[in-house]
Amino acid sequence: MKYLAIIVFLLFFGAAKSQTEYNSPPIDSVTNSVLYRYVFESQNTKDVLYDLSLEWVISVFNNSNYTIRLNDKESGKIICKGSFICIIPMGIFNEPIGTIDFTLSIVVKDFKCKIEIFDVSHDNIKDPIGGDLSDEKPDYAGMGYKKSLWPKIKHYADAEIISIIKSYYAKINTKVDNDW
Repeated sequence: MKYLAIIVFLLFFGAAKSQTEYNSPPIDSVTNSVLYRYVFESQNTKDVLYDLSLEWVISVFNNSNYTIRLNDKESGKIICKGSFICIIPMGIFNEPIGTIDFTLSIVVKDFKCKIEIFDVSHDNIKDPIGGDLSDEKPDYAGMGYKKSLWPKIKHYADAEIISIIKSYYAKINTKVDNDW
């Protein structure tokens, strides 16, 4: 009887765990690719917003010389490449499972700025799993158990990118005190 109770518990736990819903990155209806696009209003002028944006890029990305692809104060545009390590819970451990790579674009003008994150993909050097996060399935999933990681990878990427965007929003709403 004791074994029957354990089996019933494991079946119930397994069924509940398999039905977990994960957030996925937003898909642009025109390009059918991942696109985060936010327009924020601010109390700051274009020059101040540009300086705050550049300061933010430098603080968020470890090697800003490597990541920044375009830095044009006159047009108010910054484009950079970024990545972060993707960490997925695997039982009792949190396992690094490759990187999430993306392109970030910031455009500022007086009292407004737009941030876009696109070209979002997963890359794993040690295992052949990865691909564009707009894809329903990874490019190659190898063994069957790896296919179950794809929704978790997409969910992790979505949460981290939302966190990046929130930190940018906080930075551009910083009151600038030039009288120090």
